[in-house]
Amino acid sequence: MSSTIEEVTEDVPDGTVSDPKVMQSARGFYVGTTKAEDGMQVPCNRFSDYMPENKAQEWLQKAIDQGAL
Repeated sequence: MSSTIEEVTEDVPDGTVSDPKVMQSARGFYVGTTKAEDGMQVPCNRFSDYMPENKAQEWLQKAIDQGAL
């Protein structure tokens, strides 16, 4: 799971967007992506509403299974 901002642990070029994943902010869990920026991963897109962590995991898996993400 990703926090709002995290260090890049590998050599990822700036502007590289992650695959969709369950992320967390102060408002709760959601499905989104991050983008590499100056050696950090910063939030890029949010695809879902905020929800409990287990529901976000289910939402992500269903979207992947349906080919929506």
